[in-house]
Amino acid sequence: MRKKLDLANAVKVWRLDGEDLVSVRMIAGHAGYPYDFRPDDSRGRISLEDFMVSWEEAFPFAQTDVLDKWKVKTLNAETFNYYIDRTKLAVAGSLSATTTAKLIAYCLLIMEAEHEALQAARVEALRFGRPGAQEKCSFWRIEVLALANGPRAPIGTVGFTRKPAHGRVRI
Repeated sequence: MRKKLDLANAVKVWRLDGEDLVSVRMIAGHAGYPYDFRPDDSRGRISLEDFMVSWEEAFPFAQTDVLDKWKVKTLNAETFNYYIDRTKLAVAGSLSATTTAKLIAYCLLIMEAEHEALQAARVEALRFGRPGAQEKCSFWRIEVLALANGPRAPIGTVGFTRKPAHGRVRI
């Protein structure tokens, strides 16, 4: 038995018009970096606006959605969880073009934050890794001095020459 189409819950999709493209361009302009949406290393740059136009056939946009209705300017963690129904993210026609652009911008911000956090963690790991290595080298230098000079080697004989001075090895 076939289901009847419920016109009350049917999504209205439409082609992007000039107003939609202007709003997408403005959303992309608020990003701190001009992202390039090329799929490979081909020449030229593909803007967010051009990217969305290229996907319009495969993933049509709704005319308006809840974010447009409530005039939500940007997405963040709170507004995303409040307004976006995760079960309908993959449903074509459930999001408008401006909401899709806001969602892409929000995801790019998350990726930037993750990248910066990973870079900071890497720098911290390098910073805290170096003193440990220096301490080990100093310890080994003291051990070499103790072995070369015998048990009475003074601690202050650490230098940078390799010639023995007064019977003691200087490193």
